[in-house]
Amino acid sequence: EFREYRDRKLLDSQMRNWDWTQSYASNQRQRRERLRAIAPVAVPLLRRDLNFDSRTRRWYESARHWATERLHVGTGFSGVPPGEVRARAAQTLAELGPSARLALPDLLLHTRDQEDSVRSTSAIALGNIGESSRDVVAALELLLNDKHPEVVRCAAYALWRLQPEDRTALDRFAATINPRSLGRTSQLVKDFGANARPLAPALRQAMAQTKSIDERARS
Repeated sequence: EFREYRDRKLLDSQMRNWDWTQSYASNQRQRRERLRAIAPVAVPLLRRDLNFDSRTRRWYESARHWATERLHVGTGFSGVPPGEVRARAAQTLAELGPSARLALPDLLLHTRDQEDSVRSTSAIALGNIGESSRDVVAALELLLNDKHPEVVRCAAYALWRLQPEDRTALDRFAATINPRSLGRTSQLVKDFGANARPLAPALRQAMAQTKSIDERARS
């Protein structure tokens, strides 16, 4: 239990370390590098968080003083609800990319989570990990029929990441890009460089639509 307390302090310090003299993109890149450097410590903790709900025992039951001070999560604590704990864990696993491969079974399970934010971030993580097994592809294809557009967009993104040469996967992801999703999509693909070039027409079209909407709003 003390070891987990120690490991969580390490993970927390790496996630919160921010240099205000550098750009947002630079800080995000350095954060990913720091997280990947401690992946053997981070992934087991994030897997536990991904499977957290208010009915299960969690590490802070034996370290309440630190949890109350830093996380404010779970039964008996005000603040972040269990679904957000799971979504944050999935998002951090997505940042870890292939280093989070051990979390694949948990991420697959949470593509069926009751919270749409957990389903969407789990899909992103599966795409970033890059394991295109039959089970992963099948789980993502099921999410294409989700009732929440953001979940569908994230599943389409993940399938494109796993099958970048597949024109159907590209077209399916491009079709989800619109003024509403432009900002989030740009964040997902900003580090892809030339690999994101096939998405350029859809991104330009969404930018033009956004500009048109802004001009109409000002007139």
